[in-house]
Amino acid sequence: MKIICSDGPKVGTIEAIHKFYNAGMNILRFNFSHSDYGTTENLINYSRSHLPELGILQDLQGVKLRVSEKFNRGERKVLPGQEVLFCDENQYLAIKFIFPNIIPIHFDGDFSALLRVKTIYMKDATMKFRVEGTENNLISTIVERGGIIRARKALNAPGMDRSQTSLTEKDKQDIKWGLERSVDIVCLSFVCSTKQIRELKNFIKKIKKNKSSMPQIWAKIETKEGVDNFTSILKNVDGIMLGRGDLAPEIGIYNTPEVQSILLKKMKKSKKDFIIATQVLASMVQNPIPSRSELNDIYTCIKNRVSGFMLTSETGIGRHPVLAINVLKEMIDKYNHPTVSK
Repeated sequence: MKIICSDGPKVGTIEAIHKFYNAGMNILRFNFSHSDYGTTENLINYSRSHLPELGILQDLQGVKLRVSEKFNRGERKVLPGQEVLFCDENQYLAIKFIFPNIIPIHFDGDFSALLRVKTIYMKDATMKFRVEGTENNLISTIVERGGIIRARKALNAPGMDRSQTSLTEKDKQDIKWGLERSVDIVCLSFVCSTKQIRELKNFIKKIKKNKSSMPQIWAKIETKEGVDNFTSILKNVDGIMLGRGDLAPEIGIYNTPEVQSILLKKMKKSKKDFIIATQVLASMVQNPIPSRSELNDIYTCIKNRVSGFMLTSETGIGRHPVLAINVLKEMIDKYNHPTVSK
C-alpha cells in the first residue's frame, strides 16, 4: 500500500527523506504549487541514486485560486461583519488605493467565471466571505468568519464555472521540467472532466521523447464537477487522488463523508489506484498521537481497499512527521490483510 509524503520544510533535506523512507514512505510527493526547481532537483537526484525504490510524484497546481502576489500590503486581518472586495489581479493595480479592503485573485482563466458564486472560502474554509453582489468585475462580500489574508493564500469559490479551464502555462512548464527528470506519477489538481485529462496526456505525448517510460497519470478530485464526472475521469487515468482539503469547501463539509463513501464503493470495482489525501492525521501536526476519529477513518478506508494515503501538512510542516508515518504504517500493517489488498 502506498504511503505518500508531501514535501515542505520538514522534507527539504536528505536526512529527512531517509527518516521518512525508513518509517514507511514509499512515494515522495512534490507540490508544484510551492516547490522550487533547485531544491526539488537535488532531492530527486539523491533519491534516484540512493533510494531507487522510492517513487516520485509530481503534483501539479492546476487551476487554483489564490490571493495574488500583487497583494503587497503584508498581512490584513479581517473581522466578521466587515466588507471585503475581491477583484481581478490586473484590475487591482488601478483601484487598490481607492478601497482599503480589496483583495486581488490570481486565476488562470476569465475572471467572469467567478461572478456567480455565492460564497468565497479561504484557508480550508476556516475563513468565509458571503457574496453580496458583483459590479464591474468587483465581488462585494461580507466577512462571516474572519482571519488573516496574505499573498498566495488559497481560496475556494464553490459554483465557479470551470468548463473552459485548461492546462495553465505554469503547469506546462512544470510538466516539461518533471518529465526531463523522469517523475513516476503526474497528478493534475482540480480535474473536472476528461477534457483536462486528454489535454494533459496529449501534452505529455508531444514532449516526451522516450515513449517507453511514460509516467502514470492521476487525477485529483476536489470539485463538484470532478465528483459528478468521476466515472468518466476514472476510465481515462491510472489513479485517483481524493483531495479532501479543497473538496470540503467546494461541495460542503457535511457532504464530504458521503461523497468519500460513494467513491470508495465505486473504486472497489476498479483495479486502479485510489489515494486518500489531506487531513489523514491532521491532529498530529501538533500532537504526538492521533485522534480516534482519524484512526476510524483510516481503518474504514483500508477495509474499502484504498491503494494508499497521502500525508501533507503532517510531514510538510508538522511537529511529528516520523510519528505520523509510523502511525499510518502500523494501521496499514495491522488491517491491510492480503484478502483485501489492492
